[in-house]
Amino acid sequence: MLQIKKKMLDIDIGQREIAEMTGLTQPAISRMFNMDTIPRIDTLLKVLYALGIEMKIGSKE
Repeated sequence: MLQIKKKMLDIDIGQREIAEMTGLTQPAISRMFNMDTIPRIDTLLKVLYALGIEMKIGSKE
């Protein structure tokens, strides 16, 4: 979440704008950022895509 919040600050965008870009509600975005809920992977990907953040998944090897 820290990288998402940092990117939002860098491009001066708020939760309401993220909600509009993703089709999610602002309260859903707020719950995700406040760690009140763990987002589903599709929800997280919508936010990452809207912000232009790439998610990498790898093994511990």
